[in-house]
Amino acid sequence: MRIAHFLPNLTVGGRERIANDLARAGRALGQQPMLVGYEPVAANIATLTPQVEYVQLDRHDAGFVAKLRDLFRRERIALVHAHGHIAAVHLAQAIQGWADRPASLATMHLGMQGTWRWLWSIRRALRAMDGLNAVSNDLATTYATIAGRAVATIPNGIECAPYLAIDPLLPFAGAPFRFAMLSRLDPVKRHIDAVHAADRLIERGSDIELHIAGEGAMSAQIGDLASTRPWVRLAGSVDPLAFLSDKQVFLMPSRAEGSPLALIEAMASGLPSIVSDLPSLRALAGDAAHFVAVAHHDAMADEMGQLMTQPTQWRAMSRRARSRAKTLDLSVSSRRYCAIYADLVAAGRADAA
Repeated sequence: MRIAHFLPNLTVGGRERIANDLARAGRALGQQPMLVGYEPVAANIATLTPQVEYVQLDRHDAGFVAKLRDLFRRERIALVHAHGHIAAVHLAQAIQGWADRPASLATMHLGMQGTWRWLWSIRRALRAMDGLNAVSNDLATTYATIAGRAVATIPNGIECAPYLAIDPLLPFAGAPFRFAMLSRLDPVKRHIDAVHAADRLIERGSDIELHIAGEGAMSAQIGDLASTRPWVRLAGSVDPLAFLSDKQVFLMPSRAEGSPLALIEAMASGLPSIVSDLPSLRALAGDAAHFVAVAHHDAMADEMGQLMTQPTQWRAMSRRARSRAKTLDLSVSSRRYCAIYADLVAAGRADAA
């Protein structure tokens, strides 16, 4: 079965990693996957290495819709998997009025956020898709309301095995307790809250380090904060496995999240987490995390201090984190998608007959 994963591009990010990983995993399940982008990026922007054939188009080009249709026809695509609600809008334009079009599935990875002005276009596009799913229950509820139809939930997954091989340890005597953040440096991730929480612990005399990995729009601002705080370490772009291997607690004080891969990676590494009290994160982390209200860095500092001084609790949460992560392996989500692809393609063929 020829599957096209449709997304803006392969800029380093969670959605892009998911599409890339699903394409690679799909090939192992007998699919013939490819990646199709519609929003080229500048040469200086970090991108992922495609794991399967990758074609980058430009939605700004004249005749973009015709080019997209020609590509799908030429490649004999059986199903197009649009990653994101805006990707669904562009896909809906391409398949409108196309009698022998491929089957379509849209996965919502993020909330509407700054795209509410396109609400009616998004609503029409989601209604045009053959199938809809989201990566968390709260996103599914939001988009079901917008689309006026059911939206299934399939959480994201990672290849857990390398992370499960990590031996999570509390710091040796005299070593600092290390907190970790791993995400793009974007205002929605609220890194500054974590910095201020770390400041509170330093004021209380705690020996800690806050390690922040990632790049993005707030790189300069966070770099300025780190320059006057020796306990804040910026790691830049990293290998998640290596980065998490010597940390003790994972932080995610975000304002909004879907089904973040970094949190799943931290859980698989055996790290307890302190995260924002969001429905999606509660569903994902459960009893392997402590939850704090968004933008309450004092409460975050209290939770950080508690995990530092309660080794028995830390070990129990570490075990629970790994147990939950095992249910979020890429093999689970990729097989679920494989079954959905088969059902949608079969339904389309039955309708055509």
